Amino acid sequence: MSKVVAVVALVAVVSVAGAALYLTSSYSCCQSTTSTTTKSSPLYTLTVSPTVPLISPGQTQNYTTVEVNNAFGFSPTQNMTMKVFSPAGLTVTLENATISLANDPQSMSITMKAASSLAPGNYTVTIEGTPVGVKGNNQTLDVEVVPMLVTIQDLAFHPQNLTVAAGTRVYWINLDYQIGCCDPGNHNVVFLSGATGNSPTLKRLDSWSYLFSSPGVVEYYCSIHPLIMKGQVTVTG
Repeated sequence: MSKVVAVVALVAVVSVAGAALYLTSSYSCCQSTTSTTTKSSPLYTLTVSPTVPLISPGQTQNYTTVEVNNAFGFSPTQNMTMKVFSPAGLTVTLENATISLANDPQSMSITMKAASSLAPGNYTVTIEGTPVGVKGNNQTLDVEVVPMLVTIQDLAFHPQNLTVAAGTRVYWINLDYQIGCCDPGNHNVVFLSGATGNSPTLKRLDSWSYLFSSPGVVEYYCSIHPLIMKGQVTVTG
């Protein structure tokens, strides 16, 4: 009789220990997986258009947009505070400092201002999003400061006439789209005199550049809209 009791007791101990081991292993596994997922998953994602905005020293541009996606699945009743950290000489401002996660995704415009003393080059801007009650995270975007930028908008070149030193690379970016019912808003840059080489057809947010190496006056136009779209570049020695 004592042997039977001993056997039953041993089986009970082994069963309880096995159950405790299973629960401990399961808990540790799930906790570890959840922790890893939380750390690796972004709170939100940003999509910038164009991917790398262009601006030249002394300019203010507002053609860039950023789309915010609630990737982590926060409650739509939550709000998120947006902050921008940009390098000295480059000011970047979001259209909204606070956004509602109920609107997912949502787009807002970005205004960029480059100081006249800012050297051309690539600059990194950090955007921090902080949902209410949750630690925020950072994402970055690149901004390219170019020596001279001409924007194409409303069937015109801005500025229409410019003066640059020899050895300056000038950039053009098309901001037009869907002009009227039948014109998609494509443009190009075709030199009439003083330079050789033409741009490809530029759709919205497409850009193209040309290095002016010799002094002189270069006249150009858009061959798609030749009667109204003309420009001039004066290149000094």
